[in-house]
Amino acid sequence: MSQASSFELQAHLNDRIQDLQKALQDKEDITSKLCELDTKIKDFEALFSEKAHFLPSYDVKKLQTAILAIKASYQRHLQSTQPKKRFAFKSRTSMKTREEINTLASDAKAAVQKVYSTKNTAKVTLGDKENESLVLDSGEMDPLISRLRGCKVHLRTYVPSTVHLTDLEDCVVVFGPVRTSVFVERCRNTVFYLYCQQLRMHESKDCSVYLHVTCKGIIEDCHGIRFAPYPETPFMEDLKELKASSGLSPMENHWDEIQDFNWLSPDQASPNWSIIPSENRKSPTL
Repeated sequence: MSQASSFELQAHLNDRIQDLQKALQDKEDITSKLCELDTKIKDFEALFSEKAHFLPSYDVKKLQTAILAIKASYQRHLQSTQPKKRFAFKSRTSMKTREEINTLASDAKAAVQKVYSTKNTAKVTLGDKENESLVLDSGEMDPLISRLRGCKVHLRTYVPSTVHLTDLEDCVVVFGPVRTSVFVERCRNTVFYLYCQQLRMHESKDCSVYLHVTCKGIIEDCHGIRFAPYPETPFMEDLKELKASSGLSPMENHWDEIQDFNWLSPDQASPNWSIIPSENRKSPTL
C-alpha cells in the first residue's frame, strides 16, 4: 500500500472512531441505537484487523485504545438497559466481555509486531556514518536514512514519495519536497528542513523543524521539538520546479498546527513542542 493510501486509510478509521464516540455520547437516543452500534463496532473490528498492518505502529496503538474504550462504553450502556439478572448470569456476561476485549488486544498486538517487522527489514539507503556531508540522488527513490551522527544530508534533486529518518544525532537534514509522508523516529539534537504532505515524529528530542506541511503534523513521545516555517531564501530558489511537480499546495502550510498524541488537553498548549522565535530562525547552507 502506498503512503498516500495509508494516510487515507488512517483518516477513514479515525472518522469511524469519531462517529462511534459521538453516537455513544448521545444519551437521549442511545437505547434505540444499541443494535446499530453493535453492528458498527463489529464492522470496525473486522476492518481494523484486516488493515492494521498497513499503518504505523503508533497509529495502531491509538486506534486499539480508542476501540477498547468504545466497547467498554457500549457494554455499560447495554447493561444499563437490561433488567437486573442473578449474580451467576452477570458474571458470565462480564467474562464474555473480557474475552472479547482480550481477543481484540491480541489482534492489535500482532498487527503492531508485523509493522515493526516490516520496518526493521527495510533497506537502509544511508546509514552508520559520522561527520560527513551526504547528498542523495534520484537513484534512491524512497530513502531510509538511519544511524547518522554529526552529518549534513541533502536531498534537493528529485521528489521522493516518502522518507524515513531514524536514529539521527547532531545532524542537519535539508530536503526539498516529499510527495507524501516524512517519518522521523528516535532523533536527537537535529535540524530538519522538510516540505511534505504529512510529518510524523516519534520518540525524538531537542530537534528543530523548519516545516511546510499540507496536513497537520503529528508528534508522539517527543520532547523539546521546535517548529518554524520552511524558509523561502535564495538557497531554496532552485526548488521551484520540484515543488510544482510534487503536487503540494504552496499556499497551504500547517507548520504551527501540531498534534501531540501525548497531550490531549484542548485548553492548554502541549509542553512538548514550541515555535522558534523569528530572530532565532536559521537558513540552511551547503
